[in-house]
Amino acid sequence: MRKIPIIFVIFFLIAFPIGSRGQDIEKLGITLPPSLNFATSPNPVGSGARAVGMGGAFISIADDATAASWNPGGLIQLEKPEVSVVGAYAFSKQSQAMKDETADISNQTLQRYTLNYLSFAYPFQLFGKNFVASLNSQRLYDLHGRTKVLSLFKNIDGIQEVHSEQEGELRTLTPALAVQINPKFSLGASFNFWDRNFSNWSQNANIKASGFVASGNKILPFKADGVIKEDYDLNGFNTHIGFLWEINRMFTIGGVVKTPFLARVKHHHRSSIETIITDETGKNNNIKSSRDFKETLKMRFPVSYGLGLATRFSDNFSVAVDLYRTEWEYFKLSKGGKKGQVLVEGGAPSGKGKEVLSGKAEATTQVKIGAEYLIMREKFTIPVRSGIFYDPEPAKNNPDDFYGVSFGTGIAWGRIIFDIAYTYRFGKTSGKASTPDIRQHLLLTSMIFHF
Repeated sequence: MRKIPIIFVIFFLIAFPIGSRGQDIEKLGITLPPSLNFATSPNPVGSGARAVGMGGAFISIADDATAASWNPGGLIQLEKPEVSVVGAYAFSKQSQAMKDETADISNQTLQRYTLNYLSFAYPFQLFGKNFVASLNSQRLYDLHGRTKVLSLFKNIDGIQEVHSEQEGELRTLTPALAVQINPKFSLGASFNFWDRNFSNWSQNANIKASGFVASGNKILPFKADGVIKEDYDLNGFNTHIGFLWEINRMFTIGGVVKTPFLARVKHHHRSSIETIITDETGKNNNIKSSRDFKETLKMRFPVSYGLGLATRFSDNFSVAVDLYRTEWEYFKLSKGGKKGQVLVEGGAPSGKGKEVLSGKAEATTQVKIGAEYLIMREKFTIPVRSGIFYDPEPAKNNPDDFYGVSFGTGIAWGRIIFDIAYTYRFGKTSGKASTPDIRQHLLLTSMIFHF
């Protein structure tokens, strides 16, 4: 007669939908939707090995096809048609210190190859003005992540193991256009189409739990296996508007505004769990529960803007400084009308994505300084680049501090330009359950072909 209450208690703690209880779900377990964790800096970023080699201080330089990302006004500097392709290799290592002594999270290592940028640019004249048009594919956000957590239950005797993995990226298809207003001043705009076919991400979590529960004067073992699968597709549109002003031969100022926009997110949730309790006779009592639903959410992206100053000391040597701000307090993902499922009591850290997505983050201001020296020879030119940057991440109350250094070089020979850049970025994040110590390495290579 005591088996039914025990089964009901385990079922209630492990597999009961959270929407019907109105309690604080963090006291009961983990639910993934809605959540979003960024693998790298969530700040809107630019692309290209040349820019990255200068620490990202590129708003006032922007003299290749990646200007559509950094500052569309700089596109006007392209004098010949060109095709460019940028590949990236990213390596990230994350070690974490748990705030909860009853839980342990393993160190995580991520590595991946990806297409960073692809473009075609074409200069032309119209109505007596110089124009440059381009078509670009750019990766703006990296959403890869992985977590493995061991923790004790809070209300029953047992342990749970959670493996979660997130994959995906937000990429845009971006036509751009720049016009030269006069020989010293140009304007440009890029038009970003965020489409579900190349702006999507997924989350998968596997949960295993085991332990014991009391049944009168008996202790009965239980096991639970659960799976959560989440898929998100994003659709939206926004613009980047920029200018480039050559004050004189020594100083150039550039500015860019990336407009806010409201994206539509299609969300598909699937979860299931099976719990087995073995009674005193050795008989297994199975409980199964599952959930499957689709919904449409809204994600509001904030405005961001930047200003850059480039100083050209000679034909060989230049230095650039950028300030870039993102108003993260306006970044928000609407709550779904349907709830996910609490699979295990106690839960696991889900990063700071939840706080950032609920509009509780503060604005961030990036500071970037870069330099370039050109070694010129009769038939080729070799650049030497370096940069440092402060790249804070949004977090509740105060941004998390991240810093970095970059180096780059390459060769320009005839109609071909090859660039390579390396960036090292480091810092700590303020997760609710842990304080991850993050070290990130990024290697970019780019090839430009002029016609």
